[in-house]
Amino acid sequence: LHEKKHGKRQAVLILSIGSDIKETVLQDLRARGWLEAKEPEETDIPVFTIHQPEALTSETGQWHAYLDKVKTQVNELREAGINRLHLYARLPVALAVMVGTTLSNAPFMTHVYHHQNGRYEAVGLIAFETTRL
Repeated sequence: LHEKKHGKRQAVLILSIGSDIKETVLQDLRARGWLEAKEPEETDIPVFTIHQPEALTSETGQWHAYLDKVKTQVNELREAGINRLHLYARLPVALAVMVGTTLSNAPFMTHVYHHQNGRYEAVGLIAFETTRL
């Protein structure tokens, strides 16, 4: 597994509303050598996606429904023993804040990626050490 090569139980979480970013993220993962290697069992990293094609309205129930999907996925990752998550997101700012708050309570580190100038860069880390006051 990917963890044999990198020493961590890692996963990728792709969150998007409106435009689907999955293909762009997969290209990034291929460029990093995390997907589609000659021996996939050694380098492939599990990828999970939560995408909603429709924009959110001011109805709070829609926002909480999406956040509940994120929480469910985070709990499944926790149960699977993931200790490092790579987060790629295209979300409304308010929802991104709620997702970040959720991930700050997760028992694993989350590396946050930002798309700029045609590529993704790791720009931050969500972990207990970086989120406590």
